[in-house]
Amino acid sequence: MNWSLALLLLLLPLRALPSDALRLESEEKITVPQHLVPAVWEELVERYISERAPHLVASDPSITATTSDEFFIDRYYDDAAFTLLRKNFSVRQRTRIFLYESGHRKNGRMLLQVKAPSPTHEGTMTETKFTIDDAIAGSLHFYGPLVMLKKKDRAPFAELLASMGVRANDLQEKLLLKQRRRRIYVSDREGPCLTITMDEAVVEKLWRTVSFAEIEIEINEIRLTQASAVKAAQLKQLAQLARADVRARRPDLRTNSTPKYNKAHGLLVAGHPLFAWFYEKLALVGQ
Repeated sequence: MNWSLALLLLLLPLRALPSDALRLESEEKITVPQHLVPAVWEELVERYISERAPHLVASDPSITATTSDEFFIDRYYDDAAFTLLRKNFSVRQRTRIFLYESGHRKNGRMLLQVKAPSPTHEGTMTETKFTIDDAIAGSLHFYGPLVMLKKKDRAPFAELLASMGVRANDLQEKLLLKQRRRRIYVSDREGPCLTITMDEAVVEKLWRTVSFAEIEIEINEIRLTQASAVKAAQLKQLAQLARADVRARRPDLRTNSTPKYNKAHGLLVAGHPLFAWFYEKLALVGQ
């Protein structure tokens, strides 16, 4: 266990961060061959919207579901040695766009997100969110992550990165990931509790462009973070029912919960030694 990270994560909410900055994540990713994406998404919509999720309603009659169509632009950062990649950590700047709901309160929202395996909750991730400084929101590609933040958030961000073995000033943009996210929101009597998404990602770096698609089944972060042990177990059981239903209907699909940063990096360099060499050399001299 990374005890320095564990201690810092426990102390973060006491610092000058928003009360909801640190959240727990529990998700499973299922790889979908790209030629199957339309059919698999149609099946999910039929199951959750047309049929009203009978496999979940049997467990909780209050269950309802709605859909959303969103687009994300993610810039991933790391140091020259790819320290975050090797440790399954990630730092990304995310811009969120609602394709058919321009008036949505989260449309255009920009955040800097730090993700790491939870040192205290086995099988989950932690995600710490920082708000981008509005003054530079329109020209993010000119700035490193530390400069993007409001001044009050820079020291906590740098301390969090230091606990992961990385200097915040050493971060470089490593890749650009754009994804369409079609999402099914599952709610119970207390509100949103689960999402089932179809993610179609395109990754760009230098002259290489790769793509992949996956279903992501995730417990609502806020609910999971605030849940008692009993309630967390109930939420995890609901997610398990959703996963089992996908597997029963599509036994040919395989689970691959590798973080997106690691997955994207692997696809970029696999089978392309010249690109991998150039990518590494470029990192050593900065970008």
